[in-house]
Amino acid sequence: PATISINAATEVSTDDNFTENSHGLATGSQLRLTTNAATPITSTPALTLNTTYFVINTGVNTFKLATTWANAQAGTAIDVTATGMGTITFTKG
Repeated sequence: PATISINAATEVSTDDNFTENSHGLATGSQLRLTTNAATPITSTPALTLNTTYFVINTGVNTFKLATTWANAQAGTAIDVTATGMGTITFTKG
């Protein structure tokens, strides 16, 4: 699908992983944050609407986010320190 919807309470973890079954995303793929959760996750840096992030593929059903393509290639993920509540939506590309 062109969008990925993530439950901020149950599909985000403080080990920095986001869960989306069979996401098919390669490391370096771009995701633009289009909807933030009602209670956003807490991360460093904070996720910002209409910002493009880069995928770090950590498994068939999991991925982390990086601020740059180079960080994604190096495995340097955004640090998730607390989950949120509601839905986070990303648009691919």
